Amino acid sequence: MGEGRFPATRFWVWPGRNPCGGGGICEHEFHHMPKQIERCVEKVQEDILACPNEQIYDGTAVSWSYLEDILIDRHVPKRLWDDVVSQLRCPKCDSTFQIWYKVGIKPQCEIMHEHRIEKALKHHNGKLIEFTNFLKSTPYLGVLHPIGKRIVKEIGGLVGNSITNQSWFRARRLDSPVPMTIDDLRPPDPRKKEIPEGRFNHFGQGCWYLADDPTAAAAEVMSSMERLTWVQEWKIENVSNVLDLRAWQADDNRAYDHEGEPIDFPLLPIALIFGDYLNAKPPKESRWHPEYLVPRFVADAARHAGFSGIWFRSTRSFGENLVLFDTRTPLLPVGTPNLVRLDDKDAERRDGLFFYQGFPISIPDFSDLGMS
Repeated sequence: MGEGRFPATRFWVWPGRNPCGGGGICEHEFHHMPKQIERCVEKVQEDILACPNEQIYDGTAVSWSYLEDILIDRHVPKRLWDDVVSQLRCPKCDSTFQIWYKVGIKPQCEIMHEHRIEKALKHHNGKLIEFTNFLKSTPYLGVLHPIGKRIVKEIGGLVGNSITNQSWFRARRLDSPVPMTIDDLRPPDPRKKEIPEGRFNHFGQGCWYLADDPTAAAAEVMSSMERLTWVQEWKIENVSNVLDLRAWQADDNRAYDHEGEPIDFPLLPIALIFGDYLNAKPPKESRWHPEYLVPRFVADAARHAGFSGIWFRSTRSFGENLVLFDTRTPLLPVGTPNLVRLDDKDAERRDGLFFYQGFPISIPDFSDLGMS
C-alpha cells in the first residue's frame, strides 16, 4: 500500500475523531501510518482461513471467531480497525469483511504455537547469526559468547525422552563386492578408521548415527550418483534421556505434558530448531563445514548435560535420525545387512531437500504438484 491513498494534508482524520479537539493525526504519525496498517493487515490476514460463506472440506482444522476479537488479540490499535478490515480478504473466495463478521481461523493452539515461534525468531535470530559467525572464527570458544553460555544453560534445563522397543537402521556405502557383516555396520573404532566430522560429532569422535527407515538410512550415506548401499536393522530395547530436537506441530503430543497442558518451551531452543540452525546442509564440493558448527556446539552442550543422544530430522529424506553418543550403547542386530536401492525419486529428493522452520520441503515433490 502506497502513501498515495492518503490525502496530502497535515492532518488525516479517522472516523469518529475530531480535528478541532485534537483527534487528528500529526504529520509524523501520518507518514508512518501506511506501513503500520500494512503490518497490521499482514498479521491479521495470516490468521484467517475462511469467511462465513465458505465451508472447509479439505480436513483443515478451523475455529470461528469474531474479527474484532482477532484485531484485539493481534494488538491492532483501535483507530486503525476500519482501515485494516477494509484490506482483508477471504483466502478462499476473495470476499471482503465487516468488523462484526465471524471468520474461520486457525485453532488457538496453532495460533499460539506460531506466535511463539515468531517471538523466538524475532528475539534470537540475529543473536544466533552473530554466534554462528563467532564460531566460524573461533570454533572452540563458543562458550565465551553470551549465546553460547545461554545454550549450555538452556539445553541443560531440558527434559530427555526414552526410546523403547524400536527398530532403527544404519547404512554404509557399497565400497567393495564383498558382503558386509553385522560388525561392519557398527560404529567404527577411531583407532583403526578415520571418522570424519559430522553434524553432531567432532573429527575422530565415534557415535551411533541411525535412521528410522532403511531408505532414509541409505539416503544419509550415499553420494549423488550412488543408488545401492548396505543397511542393517538394529533394535533399541531401551535408551533413556535422549534430547528431542525435532520440530513439532501445534497438535503434536510433544507439545503437551502428561496432564495435557501446553509445555512452555524456552525461546532459544525454539529458535535453534525452527530457525533451521541444526539442519543446514554444507555444499557438496566443500571440505569446510561451518554449517555443522552450531549443531556440534549443541551436541557438546547435550553431552555435558548428560543426555545420551539427540533425536533430529533427516536432511536427506522425510525420515528421522538419531545420534547416540556412546558407541557402547547396547543395540541388538536384527538379521543381517541387506542391500537397499534408492529409486530415482528418493535420490532426487535426497539432493533437493531443504528446510523451512524446522520441517523438510522437497523440490521434486513441488514439481509433482505443478509448482515448479
